Amino acid sequence: MTRFALVNPPGEYHSPDVGGAVATVNYNLARALLRSGHEVTVLSSLPQRHGYDSVPTVALEDVKRLSRAKRKLAHWEVLYRHYDAEAYGFHIRSVRHALAQTGPVEVVVTHNDVRAGAPLRRWFPEALWVPWLHNEVRSRADGIAQEIAAATLVVCVSRYIETWTRNRYELDPELFTVALSGVDTELFFPRKDHDLQEGPLRVLYVGRLILDKGADLVVDAVAALKKQGLAAEVTVLGSSWWYGDENQLEDWFAGGVIAQTLAMGGAWQPHASRSVTAEIFRQHDVVCVLSRFQEPASLVALEAMASGCALIATDRGGIPEMAGEAGVIVPANDVRSVIETLATWCSDRVQLQRAKARSLERAKAAGWDRTARQFLTALDRRTQR
Repeated sequence: MTRFALVNPPGEYHSPDVGGAVATVNYNLARALLRSGHEVTVLSSLPQRHGYDSVPTVALEDVKRLSRAKRKLAHWEVLYRHYDAEAYGFHIRSVRHALAQTGPVEVVVTHNDVRAGAPLRRWFPEALWVPWLHNEVRSRADGIAQEIAAATLVVCVSRYIETWTRNRYELDPELFTVALSGVDTELFFPRKDHDLQEGPLRVLYVGRLILDKGADLVVDAVAALKKQGLAAEVTVLGSSWWYGDENQLEDWFAGGVIAQTLAMGGAWQPHASRSVTAEIFRQHDVVCVLSRFQEPASLVALEAMASGCALIATDRGGIPEMAGEAGVIVPANDVRSVIETLATWCSDRVQLQRAKARSLERAKAAGWDRTARQFLTALDRRTQR
């Protein structure tokens, strides 16, 4: 048995409603490690309501709710210490206090944080440090490559992120492992009647309404199907940000996508909780993940497949690693290929059903216990050298 502390990055809420993908991974990793017989504590900012439950948690200082005086100090620290995140000084000191509360910890996992190693070694010299990278993490710190090299292990959510990080900082490949994120099949599962269905092809986009994510491509593709006289409908589930009360119609991109969706008879819903999102997945046939940027990985892709949806996704970043051979992979911005695939599924429901079956088969092998096993195996390899 090993005692783990899993640390969310500054400002990442431990919540299924207002937390992002990093919080989702951290929570499900904690559950998987607990099932494996380890002791786990999550260190994170906590929302005012609707946080995750069922895992031991210690609250960190919420850097989004600092007093005015603390915000001024935080800004000075960023400039003076060249921190990579606003209020990072308050965050890492809060981590120190929280770790002192939890008692002896053997392994500290810091998500998307490559600066924590030096202070953690000063404060807790017996603990092993493992940065878990979800994105292309860039740092302004002097000597950051040496700092990362001092980690026990660097975990990346995709081969794409592993390659990018290793090349940027010129690090030893032996330091790295890839632990693909999983999917909670207790939450994301297909509807009972997921076999052949009558009616229009139901296409879904889930995610932030920003240009990089390609929601407009999904809406454009369904609009083209309608012009061809094919029966299809689209739902857009998302907002320009994961939470907040901003008016989506005031954002040029989000507002445009929403207006076009509604004008063609589609449906739009702002960002929803994970339980609501899971139910919406089950009401659709196809999910499109058409990112234009090098997306590190896509939880939406796995969640869609586990929900029994066929998948169309772009060849960007780590998305193909998540989709495997189950998804239809197209080049970024290639809306013509998206239209052709959707048109085939509109007219040939047997082909659609085969695509859905491939999705379910892929998702069965992608549980969070697999993620934990990949991590623990690599950690054992590094500590038994």
